[in-house]
Amino acid sequence: MRESENVEPPRWADRLLSWYCRPEALEDLQGDLHELFARHKDHRGVAVARIYYILDVLSFMRPYIIKTKHASYRKTNYRMMFNNYFKTTYRYIQREPRYFIVNVLGLALGIGSSLILFSYNFSELTFDRHHQFADRIYRISVSTEIDGDYTEFAASPPALGLAMAHDLAAIIEMARLKFMGYPFTVIKSGDNVFKEKQVFIADSNIFKIFTYPLVAGDKNPLEKRFSIVLSETLSTKIFGKPASRASNPVGKTVKINDHEFTVTAIMKDLPFNDHLQPNALISWHTGGGDDIWDDSHAYTYALLPENHDYPEFIVKAEEFFNNNANIISVQERFGAKAGLILQPLLKIHFDSKKQYEIKSGGNPSYLYAFFVIGLFFLISSGINYTNLAMAASSYRYKEIGVRKVLGAKNGQVQKQFLTEATLLVIVASIAGIILMLLAIPFFNQLMDYRLTVSNLLQPGFLLIGAGSFILLILLSGFYPAFYLSRFNPVYIFKTKLGTKAGNVIFRKTLIVLQFSIAVVMVFATLLVTAQMRFINNKELGFNKENVVIVSIPGNMAQNFSAFENRLRQNPHIHGTATCDYIPGYSMIDEHKIERENGEMRSRTVARLHFDEDFIDLLDLKVVEGRSFNSGSAADFNGAYLVNETAVKAFGWDKTEDGPIGKRINGFNYGKSGKVIGVVKDAFLFSLRSPVAPVVMGYSGKKFYWGESMYIKIDGETTDESVSFIEKAYRDLFPGTAFEYSFLDDRFQRLYDADMKMSTTLTIGAYLMIFIACLGLFGLSAFMAMQRTKEIGIRKILGASVTSLMTLLSGDFLKLILIANIFALPAAYLSLNSWLDNYAFKVPLGWWFFAMPVVLVFFIALLSLSFQTFKAARKDPLDTLRYE
Repeated sequence: MRESENVEPPRWADRLLSWYCRPEALEDLQGDLHELFARHKDHRGVAVARIYYILDVLSFMRPYIIKTKHASYRKTNYRMMFNNYFKTTYRYIQREPRYFIVNVLGLALGIGSSLILFSYNFSELTFDRHHQFADRIYRISVSTEIDGDYTEFAASPPALGLAMAHDLAAIIEMARLKFMGYPFTVIKSGDNVFKEKQVFIADSNIFKIFTYPLVAGDKNPLEKRFSIVLSETLSTKIFGKPASRASNPVGKTVKINDHEFTVTAIMKDLPFNDHLQPNALISWHTGGGDDIWDDSHAYTYALLPENHDYPEFIVKAEEFFNNNANIISVQERFGAKAGLILQPLLKIHFDSKKQYEIKSGGNPSYLYAFFVIGLFFLISSGINYTNLAMAASSYRYKEIGVRKVLGAKNGQVQKQFLTEATLLVIVASIAGIILMLLAIPFFNQLMDYRLTVSNLLQPGFLLIGAGSFILLILLSGFYPAFYLSRFNPVYIFKTKLGTKAGNVIFRKTLIVLQFSIAVVMVFATLLVTAQMRFINNKELGFNKENVVIVSIPGNMAQNFSAFENRLRQNPHIHGTATCDYIPGYSMIDEHKIERENGEMRSRTVARLHFDEDFIDLLDLKVVEGRSFNSGSAADFNGAYLVNETAVKAFGWDKTEDGPIGKRINGFNYGKSGKVIGVVKDAFLFSLRSPVAPVVMGYSGKKFYWGESMYIKIDGETTDESVSFIEKAYRDLFPGTAFEYSFLDDRFQRLYDADMKMSTTLTIGAYLMIFIACLGLFGLSAFMAMQRTKEIGIRKILGASVTSLMTLLSGDFLKLILIANIFALPAAYLSLNSWLDNYAFKVPLGWWFFAMPVVLVFFIALLSLSFQTFKAARKDPLDTLRYE
């Protein structure tokens, strides 16, 4: 009986009734239905009672019972409340324009700075993704291991890709590219001459692998010999008007190396985030070479089928490579162990440390750094808003109390503050986007990049922007909204809010976090800047100042002597020399070298070829033996110089007769000769690595390898000397474009990425400190307001303005000291790994740690001084009347 008495109607039926029934009728109707259920249960049983109850609930779904009017009332009420939130926010902004301006400024700077950094990251992460088959394209590269030295090459022998495409069924398409001219190609059209980079000889099916949209021309434009495809930009540059289907230069000719090339198509300009970015493509039949196995100079790409089994393909490809007779023959000839590398297209940009890369790739560490800095900007902006909101909220405690006495719920107060935060973030976002758009040209110039508005309109980046917007609203509005809404109205009127220990600790934590970020940025800026200065000032072992580098056209080498003689007639030009090396390009090659036991073994080394004047022009020192003799046929055919590191690396320092007379066989040059001298070690390549073994051959005055002329000029007449060189060049090399660079600039470009990072960090540090000081400004205003009565009493008792400023500023300066204590070790640990990229590092003195402390303290003190001085100067009667 007891169990029967406790039986209740179906709960889901009760919930259905509660859902559709008007609240004012629910209690009576539900009571009556429960009585009917009890009566049916007693007379007809539980099962029947439940059926009747369900039928009764369904039968009462009538217009006068359903809560339609209440729903409409709630909707209208919410709309009214939402309008009220906007009105209240607008009135508050009118009443406190100072806090509004400071808030918007801080948020706009944070949003604009973070968005431009995130857009850079987005562009880097989407490298090569614009190709339709990007996830199925692989680059075929090779590696060599010679005498324990492992080297990876971006290129591969031209015959390798052809053979793999023939023997491996998984390869749907294969295409090769190689430079037509390096580092540039001279293109002539009529009387106009253009020096263009990224001009490739390419297989005709390159368009089947990569997505290179054609604006005009043939569908298979590289089928015929001496055909060329131009990019839109290059086409406009040469022919003077944009190409289109109706009007285009297809069928016209250009001249390269005295050969006529017919323009067969115009391709659309590629995005900046493409690792190839060809300006022109020339038919492979023009001179690609299909039977070369012993020289890696072709960039080879393979397209695999959809849903391919990559591990299985790797196994089959390596099996083919290891068993190929031509590969085995080359390995035996060079005394090397060769390896096959299949690199996914989408990984090339961030894994481009191989020799002879087409272009320098991205640096993942900079990508992470920009992401962290961008996040720092958002966090610092959010903290800044929270600090200012908490400072300004003291004026609004009574407003909140009155609202709650009049019936406002916690949720409504929370919505009010979240609405304010959302409106402020919307205004700041608009301002931040405007700042970002204005800063894009400056950023592109600074980073040598090409961000465009189209980058910002891609769905992926719009999603990042939306996420940043929501994150900033949560960071800035969440705490003030929930903190200010939770107080009891009686407590608000009786108690002085904002002084509880928990609240004080939270605000102090925010300011420590904010200034910790600023200190990390300052430390990073100082360290990167000091490392760059250290590199630029380090003694390199040769004189790189006032040296002009001019590339000489290979097809006009016969005019070189006349050009050199013309230059030497100028009293401001102190010497000329030729060399096949320009700083910034790889100069790695295999040589067979005699070891200490007399055995000839292969070795991958850095190599240079220059004439007899190069040593003296750069003030290189020959410490043993002699240099090359002018015009010596014996030196040209069989003489080498090496540096001191090479002597040690080859074990010649352990032999009785030393390095002089040791044999070297250079494969690519076909020279078998002997060492005639040792050059003192010099940093001819980069300070990122220790001095490498260098083998130096004699080129004389013959331009068989694309030499450049090094010209020593008077540093006091630079402009006049360069003008003289240009005139002589144009007279003796007509129809070719004159380009020059300075040797010291070329060396500085080796560290371009780090120099750009240094400048970016400097600007970021200034902005971060500025935003942090805005937060400090807000907190100092808050604390001065909280201690208004205390300040008045202290002044009546004789306290000076200086002592009051010290009192008000002391707590904040302690927090900044704590921020330094936390931030400096973290900054050192994170940046020390960056320093490991350099073989030669700036010594970390005590001032690296002292400077951020002094700088941040000084700037923070300036920020505090305004509020503290203003509070300390107030008349004590006014401060007491304030309470």
